[in-house]
Amino acid sequence: MIVLLATGGVVGTEKQRTLIVEDDTISRESMVKIFKMLGIEALGAASVSEGFSALEQLPQTLVLDLMLPDGNGIQILRHIREKQLPIRVAILSGADKPMIAEAQQWNPDVMFTKPVDLPKLLSWLKAA
Repeated sequence: MIVLLATGGVVGTEKQRTLIVEDDTISRESMVKIFKMLGIEALGAASVSEGFSALEQLPQTLVLDLMLPDGNGIQILRHIREKQLPIRVAILSGADKPMIAEAQQWNPDVMFTKPVDLPKLLSWLKAA
């Protein structure tokens, strides 16, 4: 579920590429549409395997759900950190405390709980 509040304008002037790995179709597609309306090139992936494939498109930022149908987002975060890829990562999850604690060990740039406060997420993307 996405809580949509007033966003206050366009995010950035350069085309930024953001990957959204989220298994909830409505949330993922909504974020992709909103980001595109704001001038952000947005890609969506519904699983860990799709997320790994989409990393080949070299996004600058990643909005990452932890609980996915074929694993968890920590696998992607760990890969990014181990390979030292220049991708800023926002965790977006309603996961339990142990999973969140495990994700924090891999140093995400920011963590948001569901439902996401979209203006805060957009503010983070603008600063990325």
